[in-house]
Amino acid sequence: MAILRLTEDKAELIHDDAVEVISLADWREGARAQGCRRALAVTNDEPVENLAQVLNEFEVVILEAPAFTDGRVFSQARLIRERLAYDGEIRVRGDVLPDQARFLARCGVDTIDIGDAQPHEFINNLSAYTVFYQTGATRSAPAWRLRRRREAA
Repeated sequence: MAILRLTEDKAELIHDDAVEVISLADWREGARAQGCRRALAVTNDEPVENLAQVLNEFEVVILEAPAFTDGRVFSQARLIRERLAYDGEIRVRGDVLPDQARFLARCGVDTIDIGDAQPHEFINNLSAYTVFYQTGATRSAPAWRLRRRREAA
């Protein structure tokens, strides 16, 4: 298992990331994680609102991406970060393509479990764009605002 820690323009490979993972279904049935870094695994069909009372018990939330064509993890990450004001680690694991890394970072994702994929492909894709039209969960300035600042200077 290879974990990449993301920022909007770079990533670093984490070699030792010991978290105790518990699924939301198991947590609902009474199971509790006892480890020092507890992680909650959430399927991509789980409504984010259902996590509001649970999130603060976990240092890490792991969003499952069953297929790279299913974009619900992007929405889940952004809603968890912004609506639920979760400031812990948001991780995505599953079927993620290297060119999705930058957009996941902009949605508030901190780490990606890339499995056996080549880390350099993900790292290279993080620097593919420097300006965006929309504000991300990280609150970086969009292109139109940068343009206005430049014109005002």
